[in-house]
Amino acid sequence: MGDGCSSRLYDNILYVGGSGPGNYTSIQEAINDAVDGDTIFVYSGVYHEDIIINKSISLIGEDKDTIIIYNSSRGFFHEEVIHVISNNVVISGFTVENIMDYGRGVKLDGVENCRIGNTCIRDNGYGISLVDSTNCGIIDNIVIRNYQEGISVDTSTSCIVVGNLVKDNEEGIYITSSSSCIISSNLVYKNSYGIELISSYNCSITSNTIIEGGVFLHGSSIEQLITHRIDTNTVNGKPVYYLKNINNESISSIDVGEVILVNCSDLEIGNIDISDATVGIEILYSSGVDIVDTYLNYSSVDIYYSDRIGIYNSKILGNGRDSVSFYHSDNNSIYNTIILGGSYGISFTSSMRNSIRNCDIHSNRYTCVAFSQSSENSMYKCVMTNDAECIMLFSYSIRNSFKSCRISSRYSFGVYLEDFSDGNKFYRCNISDSLYGVFLGLSHDNKFLENNFIGNLEDVYFYNSFLNTWFRNYWSNWIGLLPKPLKGCIYTDFDINLHIPVINFDWHPARKPYDIGGGMEYG
Repeated sequence: MGDGCSSRLYDNILYVGGSGPGNYTSIQEAINDAVDGDTIFVYSGVYHEDIIINKSISLIGEDKDTIIIYNSSRGFFHEEVIHVISNNVVISGFTVENIMDYGRGVKLDGVENCRIGNTCIRDNGYGISLVDSTNCGIIDNIVIRNYQEGISVDTSTSCIVVGNLVKDNEEGIYITSSSSCIISSNLVYKNSYGIELISSYNCSITSNTIIEGGVFLHGSSIEQLITHRIDTNTVNGKPVYYLKNINNESISSIDVGEVILVNCSDLEIGNIDISDATVGIEILYSSGVDIVDTYLNYSSVDIYYSDRIGIYNSKILGNGRDSVSFYHSDNNSIYNTIILGGSYGISFTSSMRNSIRNCDIHSNRYTCVAFSQSSENSMYKCVMTNDAECIMLFSYSIRNSFKSCRISSRYSFGVYLEDFSDGNKFYRCNISDSLYGVFLGLSHDNKFLENNFIGNLEDVYFYNSFLNTWFRNYWSNWIGLLPKPLKGCIYTDFDINLHIPVINFDWHPARKPYDIGGGMEYG
């Protein structure tokens, strides 16, 4: 290591590594000795250190393929390998690794006019993060195998993300609470999410090539969403259709990689196939949109703040997310559609008066249909089979109705009600072959009328749930004219697990099963 003076072989260049006289062995020591405007040139090698750049310098590597900067502490919650807190910094020519730590490879923190280019950022918790920064650029980098975001831009303005390879991250490029940013000409490959644009204004997403992912758009108002420019992008070689403020149009029988609608009305999406797009169809602040005869493979449908959306005669194969999700969306319908393979087949959050009819919903990771803070929805003649829960209602989901449905959960609950899900009605459903047919927790005044309970290990269990009605149900494990007892309890102290046994009764159990009918065949 040099003494600072002898390391200045030229007026404004400091050298790290290599064999020159007075060269530094530590990048941070060179930064400490530098002044604004200096360049630090780093020779090939492996550098185990955490770097804070607090001066306006250029940090240039000899060759990104032969220079690796590891974080030095190896701590599980280590923050970042390179932390930039000064304006006018340039970083180029390195590989930065954190080895799947939950920290960041490079963080630009409250800075202006900085650039990161020709650098490989890999195996970090987060790859490159821009926070509270202005007029910064992330250009021509390789960002791969980061546990969360590959590239993130948070509360920043007029930043550019151009020409990067972003591969095998959870979120590829993640933009949130930012404005006037440009995301262009990136190859975004095999990330769980491709490009996400959240709660931002006046951003441009153009000419990006996305493979096995897509563009995910969200915001808290129409005013945010309609300010963006999104065009000339492709998903899996097919164009992304981004429509805003459009009425009375049809997207039918065409090649499309993804569809995004904002503030649209009276549209039809018909006879299209979308694969590997994460979110195949996204509908935001729109009304009167029909999705007909459409096949989504490893792609989902997301609906936000929209009404009168219909999904008919379609097949949706999920991708680990919710296959179909409704968020603050009312008066929508799904009919004659097959839905499988998601975390949740269908999820409703703060949504009302939606209808699901004649659908087959099966083989989802968690739940076939989930309702959270959602009321007055209905399901009719649907088939739900799953290893986990079939129907879940929680968080004040009230007055929903289920009629003529077939429900079977091999390893869990056929019907699960929790957290004041009150006043729901199950009529003429077949609840069979489940670990528990029905489970009630803190849920009241629900009605179970003329259902078949067949082959469940335990037909019903409840706790702290009152005034629920059981009337004329058929119980395959109960023969006779006497009332059918149903076991439950009252918890009085959760800390010591003290509970008092309680029994409900179906006072008039049916003597033979009802003919439920309904459902659809799937192929």
